[in-house]
Amino acid sequence: MASERVRFIHTSDWNLESPLGGTHIPETLRDEFVGAPFQAAERIINTALAESVDFLILAGDILDIQSATPYTLDFLIQQFTRLHEKQIGVYWAGGRTDDPGLWPPDLPLPPNVHRFPVGEVEHLVFKRKGQELLTLAGASHRPSTNLRASDFGGTQGEIPRVAVAYGKFSKSTLQGKGVDYW
Repeated sequence: MASERVRFIHTSDWNLESPLGGTHIPETLRDEFVGAPFQAAERIINTALAESVDFLILAGDILDIQSATPYTLDFLIQQFTRLHEKQIGVYWAGGRTDDPGLWPPDLPLPPNVHRFPVGEVEHLVFKRKGQELLTLAGASHRPSTNLRASDFGGTQGEIPRVAVAYGKFSKSTLQGKGVDYW
């Protein structure tokens, strides 16, 4: 039996609270520079919706939770809600600036958003119509934790595996670890 395709978008480093900058910004471009991170994020969401992807992978530094404005937090929740309305999941591995533990507890995320735990790998099975299609192995960043590529791996012959993490891994450490997409 041929395996079904799984469609997703993998993105990171939106840095929503950080407008574009430089040494000299022409007055005519200031508003565009301020809004550029939001426009780019919205284009990613629009593409996910237009392409009917199964899910969106966020691999860190989407926003700086500690310095994000209410506008930024609301914008992000609105984008996640748009995906939720079309049953598109969001799998979020936090980076240096978007540690899941820093998210305001009184500001719930839509139910389609899954945040990977900090400093340890979680393995989730993605299903469509009850059929297991792939495994997502993910972890959010913790500076004091050194995750190994083998922590994300699986065994030969199982369903495809996608690893989601924030940080640097050398190409040689990723080979032969039972992961189909890093």
